[in-house]
Amino acid sequence: MTQETPREALLAALRCWQGRDYAALALRVRPAQREPTRREVQEVRLAYRQEILRGFRILDTRDTDPAAASVDTELLLTQGGEWLLVRRRYRMVYLDGSGRPVDRTRPEGRWIPHTTYALPGPTPLLA
Repeated sequence: MTQETPREALLAALRCWQGRDYAALALRVRPAQREPTRREVQEVRLAYRQEILRGFRILDTRDTDPAAASVDTELLLTQGGEWLLVRRRYRMVYLDGSGRPVDRTRPEGRWIPHTTYALPGPTPLLA
């Protein structure tokens, strides 16, 4: 099996969020490499259900060091009945089974979204 790239790992997590598969999302966003507990799935559900992901696209991916990469995205969300188009940067970190960053060449690691940053959004169109 080939290792996922940071982009592929984030795409998989975003698809889980979009499909509201919080158990699979918990596997993708938590450092531990084991099945999440019920409580952990509930925590992920509470964190991610505030915004409903309707669509997304990857804008850019940059390797920043041996254990990290940045992936810029554009997300179409609904929150409280409002539609939002936002840009976010996901800092992806390559972690081993105990949750410590390791070099991406090590086969026992996996990419998880570690930190999220807001990016400037597209310029609104004026009528």
